[in-house]
Amino acid sequence: MTYLRQGYEVVKDISDIIRLNGDKEAEGMAMVYEADYQMLLGLGLARRTYQRAMDLFAEAGVQEQKVIDFFSRPIVIPALEYYTSIDDAMSAQAADGYVYTAGEDGEDPKIHLGNYTAWNESVPFTPMPNPPDMLSDIELGLTRVETRFRISSRGKTRGPDAETSDPESVRARRDAEDALKEMVFRPRFVGTRWRPIRNLTMTYWYPTEK
Repeated sequence: MTYLRQGYEVVKDISDIIRLNGDKEAEGMAMVYEADYQMLLGLGLARRTYQRAMDLFAEAGVQEQKVIDFFSRPIVIPALEYYTSIDDAMSAQAADGYVYTAGEDGEDPKIHLGNYTAWNESVPFTPMPNPPDMLSDIELGLTRVETRFRISSRGKTRGPDAETSDPESVRARRDAEDALKEMVFRPRFVGTRWRPIRNLTMTYWYPTEK
C-alpha cells in the first residue's frame, strides 16, 4: 500500500506541473491517472475525478466519441506508461495487442486486453518494466497463458479462467488465475456510470524462475 500512496503523490505532482502549461487534454489525462490511484487506494474519489477528466477533455475540444471510446476500454491499473493525450494512450494499447470489438444489439463488447507480462512468479500481478533497447531481444523464457474473465463495475476481477498455457502446465494456469484475482482495472463507463463487463480476454506472460 505504501508504494501506491507514493505513486499517488507522484501523479498529483505531475498534475500540478501540467496544469501550469494550459494543455487541457494533458490535464485531463493527469486526472485519469490520479483517479486510477484513488481507485486502487479506495479513497472514494475516483468517480468524481474521472468525471473531471471527461470535462477537461470536452474543454480541450476532444471529439466526444473519442472520449467515449477511451472510457469504454478497461485496462489494468496503475498504467505502466504515462501519456498526455488520448490518441497516444490508445495507440499504445493497440501496439500491445488491445482489440475492442463493439457488441451488437446492446450486448457487451468483446475486448482482448492484449499482453500483460508479469515481473516473475514471485510477483505475478506486478507488470514487468519495459527493458532497455539493448536488452529487448534477450530471450526471457516466458510462459504464455490465455485467460478469460469478467470485471465488476468497481474494476474487480470475477471468474478468472486460464484456458490454455504454453508450455502446458496446471501450475501456470493456476498462477495466472491467482494473478488476475489480484489485479484492478480502470472500470468501463457507459455515460457517467461504471458498468460491469463480461467475456474479457488477455494474454498473460511471466518469466519462470530458474
